[in-house]
Amino acid sequence: MGFLLPSDIGLPLIPLIAGFSTAKALRSEGIPAMVRWPNDIWLGQGKLGGMLCESVKRSAESVFFVAGIGINLMAGEEKTPDAPYGRAYAGRSGDSPSELRTRLLGAIARQVISNVRAYVRTGIVPDRSLWPELDILKGREIILDNNAGSILRGRAAGIAESGALLIESEGEVRPCVSGTVRLPDEWGKGKGK
Repeated sequence: MGFLLPSDIGLPLIPLIAGFSTAKALRSEGIPAMVRWPNDIWLGQGKLGGMLCESVKRSAESVFFVAGIGINLMAGEEKTPDAPYGRAYAGRSGDSPSELRTRLLGAIARQVISNVRAYVRTGIVPDRSLWPELDILKGREIILDNNAGSILRGRAAGIAESGALLIESEGEVRPCVSGTVRLPDEWGKGKGK
């Protein structure tokens, strides 16, 4: 999805708005999706999908923003409990894979577009009250690698209004605006250092 946005808009919030909007849309279709900061969609303990966002300054007044969202879907009898990634089984009796994709794509697109437009129009993050409920990391022990040689271990304490991940570590809550988040059990399995 692409958006032409005013250059003074808070761009760091747009990927989070898109992610939480995607989770809300999937939930409206019966898929209990969650968000793993900053850009992953989770189902249970597996990654259901993710998002890649880019922005390019178009002029002094505008920025072009693109969000690509990918979701792992299964339909019909393909459902397996031990799939390596989380997969949404959202097929209703009689749904073909193309009907399932079309229905979910429509729900996600409507929700993301509506919420990004509302944010641009008002400056207020839509559905912000749902973020704590849909934040899969909140309250969990995590490790944040800032990808520049610094590792922070602590407890995820939510997401700030600015979009920063809040990490409680050594009695202090620290906002983190970028990095790779791992759970302690993921750290030693080739996913961390």
